[in-house]
Amino acid sequence: MKKTDKTLLTLAVVFSFIISGFTAWAQETKTEEFTLEEITVTAQKREQDLQKVASSVDVIQGYELTEMAQSNLLDALKYVPTVTLQPKGEALDVSMRGLSNDNMPGDSQSAVAVTIDGSYSNNWGVGYSGLYDMQRIEVLAGPQGTLYSRNSTGGVVNMISNNPKPDYFEGSASVGMGNYNLVNTQGAVNVPLSKVFAFRAAFNTITRDGYTDNETNDDNNKSARLKLGITPSEDLSIILTYEYNLNEGRTSGNGVDAFEYEDDVDNPWHNPIPAYLYNQHSVSRKYYINLDWKTPIGTLTFLPYVSHLQRNSSVGMKVWDSGETGPSAKNSRTVIAYDHSFADDTFKEKSLELRMASSEDFFMKWILGLYYYDQMWEDEGYCYAGQFLNPNTGLYVTTSTIHGTSSIREMPTKAAFGNMTYPITNAFRVTAGGRYTSDKEIQKAAQGGRGAVGPRVETDYYSHHFDYMLGVEYDVGTSSMLWANYSTGYKHIMRGQPSQTLKSYEAGAKNRFLDNKLQLNASAYYYDYSNYSVRGQQNIPIIINSVTDLFSGTGRGSSRLYGIDVTNDYVITENDRINLSVSWESAKIKNVIMTYMNSSGETTSLLPIEYLYGGMQLCNAPEWSIVGSYEHRFDLANGAAITPHIDARYKSKYPLTQFPETTSVPSYMDVNIVNTEPSHFMFDANMGIISASGKYIFNAYVKNITNHAEKIGFMRGDLRINAPRTFGATMSVNF
Repeated sequence: MKKTDKTLLTLAVVFSFIISGFTAWAQETKTEEFTLEEITVTAQKREQDLQKVASSVDVIQGYELTEMAQSNLLDALKYVPTVTLQPKGEALDVSMRGLSNDNMPGDSQSAVAVTIDGSYSNNWGVGYSGLYDMQRIEVLAGPQGTLYSRNSTGGVVNMISNNPKPDYFEGSASVGMGNYNLVNTQGAVNVPLSKVFAFRAAFNTITRDGYTDNETNDDNNKSARLKLGITPSEDLSIILTYEYNLNEGRTSGNGVDAFEYEDDVDNPWHNPIPAYLYNQHSVSRKYYINLDWKTPIGTLTFLPYVSHLQRNSSVGMKVWDSGETGPSAKNSRTVIAYDHSFADDTFKEKSLELRMASSEDFFMKWILGLYYYDQMWEDEGYCYAGQFLNPNTGLYVTTSTIHGTSSIREMPTKAAFGNMTYPITNAFRVTAGGRYTSDKEIQKAAQGGRGAVGPRVETDYYSHHFDYMLGVEYDVGTSSMLWANYSTGYKHIMRGQPSQTLKSYEAGAKNRFLDNKLQLNASAYYYDYSNYSVRGQQNIPIIINSVTDLFSGTGRGSSRLYGIDVTNDYVITENDRINLSVSWESAKIKNVIMTYMNSSGETTSLLPIEYLYGGMQLCNAPEWSIVGSYEHRFDLANGAAITPHIDARYKSKYPLTQFPETTSVPSYMDVNIVNTEPSHFMFDANMGIISASGKYIFNAYVKNITNHAEKIGFMRGDLRINAPRTFGATMSVNF
């Protein structure tokens, strides 16, 4: 362990003891009635106090998203220490404890499932939209297949929006403005139509200039969500939802020129490609139903879901003096032109979940469910337009166009799952669960892969797996619980490769002390991952029978992950609150076998199998993650309040991707340094002013105070980095 890491750990532990001692002293010398609030979650498919859930769960409240202008998961989850997010085109990949998606969305299912109101989605827009009129976000670590519809090895991010309320009329509205010409508007209205019907409508709009100096990586998004609630009786509840999202921002241009360290360049947010080569028009529509019917034997839940996304985009790429096209090339020094290419994608999803859960008054808790999901991605990818723009004159030097044949990928899934918690005594409970999953993968593509010309060739792959979990919980006292789980997870690999499997061992404790003023939760875990998949970035063209085919490397091996997560939440005084979370993890790959395959899963003797020594750190898995916050409330004489708040986070260094392409950066750069985000601190701050009635809230904020160019992705020479320093203010009203 490095000296810096030891120092940080020591400081964190000492800080925790100091705050604990101060809190204990304050408790002994004062008698104020202030406590931590109880947070209700549905992490285990029933309403529970968060402290009674035998699992690692983080919760982000909806009002926090509005106050800090957090419009996507990249922003909202940055203070969850076990989570790292990485943009991939117009999509976000969520990594949890080092487990993530080894391919692009649509190519495969992520290890971390993202759901909204209980329905899973894997389309391109997930994570970038939908975060408005939110009740909360629940983040669950570890395999969740025996409780959740979608199988997930790494965990679940569940976004829960506000439902219609039949009891009263209410609404909210907010307007936010900031640098980069940010304008963000949100609104929601709840209308009770009768004792049976209630209607809720919400909208969100965002416009912002780009962070990069060519004005790409901007935002232009319009979203709306309509909900109709129907409650014919106390036992039956139906919610019909329609969601619309329009994205016309140039998010496909969010890459910047590669650099080793941000101090090496004048402006890390530099992209020389003309902005007008980047365009996007993405429209998604979602329809889903949440039906809950309380029967004598339990609650029956029915969740049908359908979504459709149409995406048209164009991107710019560099043409080098070596003749290569791409972000950068090792043996090139000069850009002689810019390549303009475009794509047309259709992404469709449909799912159906039917489950039955025990009634609240039953002596044990159980759940049984059936699940079906299918996605279809038709990718006109590359639809390559060979129009080259001279960077000196701005004129096209050729206008020949080559249209590729679209590829189609479908991934239907069927599953049955169940979970039961049985009380041995009032304080001691045991849990057992199981899940059977059957997956099919259908690939239809021309030889040569994405965008190649020729008839489609269909290839089908099948896989199935049975997963299970065993757990125990013990109430040490009214405010303390010990728990331990053993569970397995499964993720099928694209192109017919062996499935990934996970064995997870985890134990934890949840506690509240000092008359409910101090919360201390901790968990330790060990993951044994087999057939862990990593993908090389390099595409190698091979000519076979006079046809050029692209081969990419896919690695398979084993990995071991283990770590400790500790979270503290203290209400020090009636007006002071502090939070500190520390996560330590060792996430390493063992030996890896790298196989080069084309889009149809075929190998060639021209690219032999490579046996590579692993032992390397998993991407997006920092060894140390420490986050903390402090808030003080100043009560004014007129009943209003001022609430300054500061957030800080530290992450130790970690790689962005496994096996980066060595030729993707200029020869004077070390690709491994480019591919590494160094250890760093980041800070955000905000100050709220709340009216005496609570009706009006003004909030001013600054994000990334130190203006750190945080690397969050690396794809074939292009770095993805987080937003620079931003600031703004939001005015909200509740009525």
